[in-house]
Amino acid sequence: MSSNYNNLINNTANNNTYSGIGMDTSTNNLFANNTASGNLYGIHLGALSNNNVLLNNNASFNGNHGMYITSSLNNTFDNNILNSNGLNGISFTISSSNNILTNNTFNSNGNCGISLTSFSNSTLTNNTIASNSIVGIYFSSSSNNILTNNVITNNTLWDFYSIDSINNTVLNLTVNTTTSSFTYKDISIKSAISPDEIPADYKDLEKYMQITNLSSNSWIHLNISYTDSDVTSKNIDESTIRLWRFNGTWQPPETAATVNTVNTKLNYVHSEISSFSIFTLIGKEITPATTTSSPARFSSSTIQPPLVCSNGIAYYYFHKVSANETVMPDKIFCNDLRIVSITTAENLYQSKIQISKSTTSEEIPNIQYKYFNLSKVNLNSSQLSDLSFELRVNKSWIAENGVAPSTIKLYKYNNGWSKLDTKLVYDDNDYYYYHASTKDVPEMLAASGAQGVDFWTVFNYIQDYYNGKTSFNDVVKSVDVYYSS
Repeated sequence: MSSNYNNLINNTANNNTYSGIGMDTSTNNLFANNTASGNLYGIHLGALSNNNVLLNNNASFNGNHGMYITSSLNNTFDNNILNSNGLNGISFTISSSNNILTNNTFNSNGNCGISLTSFSNSTLTNNTIASNSIVGIYFSSSSNNILTNNVITNNTLWDFYSIDSINNTVLNLTVNTTTSSFTYKDISIKSAISPDEIPADYKDLEKYMQITNLSSNSWIHLNISYTDSDVTSKNIDESTIRLWRFNGTWQPPETAATVNTVNTKLNYVHSEISSFSIFTLIGKEITPATTTSSPARFSSSTIQPPLVCSNGIAYYYFHKVSANETVMPDKIFCNDLRIVSITTAENLYQSKIQISKSTTSEEIPNIQYKYFNLSKVNLNSSQLSDLSFELRVNKSWIAENGVAPSTIKLYKYNNGWSKLDTKLVYDDNDYYYYHASTKDVPEMLAASGAQGVDFWTVFNYIQDYYNGKTSFNDVVKSVDVYYSS
């Protein structure tokens, strides 16, 4: 029955043969503070029931679904309780789109907490999904949805299951005690426990996830978050934290994922996975330093930090640095580059590294960002075991040139260009930050990136959307480009 612009408030609709509350082709209605129990369907929105608001309702203990929605658009579901139903807490079928689910509870249902089939262009935010008999959140043939800050715990088979669904983005999903963000294709996720002991000299952060492929070309681009207390309580060297995969034994980071990096500023590990199993975050335990024989050392090491960047030149003075020591200059960027650390193989005395902006015509691959000249005094390559740089790249340059943030690389020049292993480690409002290391002081450094849309681009579009800086359509467009590239 069609009915529009009505308010149904504070009603009880129990023990009916079909629906406690039901409507078809009905729009712009408010359903608030109603109770629907003991029915086949607690609340049913039939085809073309659009622009309705369902607020503070309790649709629990029904035979099939707490709420059942078919072919309906632009509805809002806020602060509803849908527990202990025979099948699903809420079920969407047959091309429902542009719906909003916020602050709802879906617990102890017979199949799924949330079941979404042919469901698109919608948002699920701050929902709680727990102790359902099969799956917490189920996606089938659904696309272009954004899930943010949802909590899923103790569902029997899978906490998250998605098949034949594309362009969905998940942000800050907490599965038991593990919080993650990801884009993906055809995967399922379940909380897990450690299947074996962690390797000696390492400790895990107890962020276990069992991820399973549901097709031959499944993949997931995954950020797993951790806290400062996770690191300090385990006495872990934060810079060594990576994703590890279990395959009979715990496999080291280089085999766990094709991309595997830690962002120590924002406290997450980013990985790109196409081989599936149980995963967790593991880092090297900090142990007391041992004394080994080494060259005669200075009684103390001194380093003068770089001058304030003046006329595009930064000076790094190493007055006295002992062998086998790592020193870290002050965090001052000059032309978007700085030295993070220098590790010595031999004593340094009155050594200097100078970095200045270059206008060279030497070409490196892709779209060039900046070039740098390097010179040294009282320093040769045999005296170094590591020289680490941090590059920052302005987000406005990234956007103007259509560059994918993950493609930025540093190159060094010594009688020819060679690419350095460059990691994207964190970002802020204005810049992306990258680390790269070498064992010498090259004649030149250069940075470039390739055009495209990557996970970071999509992630920032989503952040801008929630901060009111861009539209939902822009987010969808970026996701479409990302999945088609």
